[in-house]
Amino acid sequence: MFLSLLRGRMDVKEKYNFEISSFGKKLRQFRKRKKLIQLQLEMLSGIDRSEISKIENGQKNVEFFTIVKLAMALGVEPYEFLLPENLVVHEVQKSLRKVKNSGGRKRRKK
Repeated sequence: MFLSLLRGRMDVKEKYNFEISSFGKKLRQFRKRKKLIQLQLEMLSGIDRSEISKIENGQKNVEFFTIVKLAMALGVEPYEFLLPENLVVHEVQKSLRKVKNSGGRKRRKK
């Protein structure tokens, strides 16, 4: 029983390490999209540059408040860090606006 518990913990640890590195990749992607260097992001977010580097490299766990501060500095929503890489949030939001503006109905061509 102890060994299976230990194995379970290792699987969970591996899972969360993957998610931490995925978060770091997203952070780097958003930062580069804004054409910022880590020092500039430090000034905007109030988070030390060395901590930003560790987060981007998957070496540091991220607290919720840190996620919020980074999101505000980068002009994104906090949940965007958690979305799969292939999902482009702006495309989804654009599609939702189209549906909302059309009242959810397709228009007939005359």
